[in-house]
Amino acid sequence: MFRFPAEGNSDVSLVLCGAAGQGVQTVEEILVDSLRKSGFHVFASREYMSRVRGGSNSTEIRVS
Repeated sequence: MFRFPAEGNSDVSLVLCGAAGQGVQTVEEILVDSLRKSGFHVFASREYMSRVRGGSNSTEIRVS
């Protein structure tokens, strides 16, 4: 179960990155869907450096 710290900021930022074809987009979709269904507010931003397998891809997920 995901819990925020009792004190301080109630926002968490996650950054996922990896080579194209490693499943970064799939992991992002699963995390975002699960967090939203759990009642969290979620914003996700994707960055594709390459569409060719092996290039770098990343995504940032902000949860509150």
